Amino acid sequence: METIIGICLVVITLAVLLLLYAVYNTLKVAGKTMEEASLTMVKLRSEVIQMSAEAKEIVQHTGAVTQDVRDKLKELDDLFQSISEVGKATHMITTAMKEGAAGAIAKVKNSNQLDAVDRAEENGVIGAIADGVTSSIRIWNRLKQT
Repeated sequence: METIIGICLVVITLAVLLLLYAVYNTLKVAGKTMEEASLTMVKLRSEVIQMSAEAKEIVQHTGAVTQDVRDKLKELDDLFQSISEVGKATHMITTAMKEGAAGAIAKVKNSNQLDAVDRAEENGVIGAIADGVTSSIRIWNRLKQT
């Protein structure tokens, strides 16, 4: 019976040793897996930090581009306002020229109706000069008002 107990003890001891060896190998593999997971987490963390820095840079760049677009649109508004003012001034000059031309034509018609040829020529030249001066004064006054 002692032999059977001795054999059982040897078998139990071998079973415990095999069990300990299996647990040791399992823990060894688990440790390697934990190391790899830790390295992966470190890499992931650095990539996330890099991506967030790039995202911040993109947002700042987008803000700068947006401000630049706003500034350029404001410049265009000023340009279009200036063009509008030039158009108004041109319209006023054209109106004044039309009035001057109409006055000159009326003077020429009136001077053509006079009997004396000399008087017609003198009045026509003097009238045209007077109309030119009058038109120039009107244009000058309208430009000063703008």
